[in-house]
Amino acid sequence: MTAMTPERFETLLQSYGAVREHWPAAERAGLDARLAESPEARAAWRAAARLDALLQAAPAPAPSAALTRRVENLVTALPARRARWWRRAKGSRTTRILRPALIAASGVLGIGIGIAAAPQQPVAPLYETVDVTAISGGAIGIRIAEILEDQQ
Repeated sequence: MTAMTPERFETLLQSYGAVREHWPAAERAGLDARLAESPEARAAWRAAARLDALLQAAPAPAPSAALTRRVENLVTALPARRARWWRRAKGSRTTRILRPALIAASGVLGIGIGIAAAPQQPVAPLYETVDVTAISGGAIGIRIAEILEDQQ
């Protein structure tokens, strides 16, 4: 285990607060060691605990009726807007022309990239000849005539 630096302790304390269970499990051992060895860390922990208690005690503000209506209108309007857009896009002449053209262009581009990525020089085989012979009883005999040593 590596010791937790003061900067790392401060960052995690600001992120997760003074509740040990909120901290990542991998950081808790470093937290315990830091609190045991540093009075400054203990003071920062107590200050963070006071701040956490104040935040927990504060009541959550209720949203206004206007905000609630706006959010509800947005949520109900999204599917209708998407459906209108999709009907318009699906039936347009531009879409009927562009869709096959884009498919063809992507195919040509894929073939071009494949050709460009292929090795330009042929690779010499490792073996000069390979003879495969069927032997009686269903066995297969394979004889490699010559191994090219300089290819390895």
